Amino acid sequence: MWKKTRHFRIIGIYLAFAMFILGSVPADLFAGMTPSTAVTQEGEADRNADLYKIRKELETKLVSERMMDLGLTPDEIDRRISRLDDDTLHDVAVKIDDLKKGSDVLGSVIGLLVVAILVVLLLKLTDHRIVIE
Repeated sequence: MWKKTRHFRIIGIYLAFAMFILGSVPADLFAGMTPSTAVTQEGEADRNADLYKIRKELETKLVSERMMDLGLTPDEIDRRISRLDDDTLHDVAVKIDDLKKGSDVLGSVIGLLVVAILVVLLLKLTDHRIVIE
């Protein structure tokens, strides 16, 4: 019996350490595919792709309503975007992508469920019970 609980304790410590290490890796370090439009001879293709991405986001209902609340018309927004230089335009397009990544609530919920399942599994394996009275 003592060896059995000792093994479970070692496995539990290992799992806790592994979860800590995996959870401490920043999401920015994950690898991703580079689109083929990033390697162009001219910057025109990049600019058009960035303009398309920004205009697509501005056309969403939530953003367009917020812009109207601020007193900006679609023509005025389009003129302001057209005046941006290539670097600023690209920075805005990249920040839009980062905002989409940061809004992934589903991944956080799945992570919490995995942790909860592991805790319940460890409690069952070690024959512990939590009694609330």
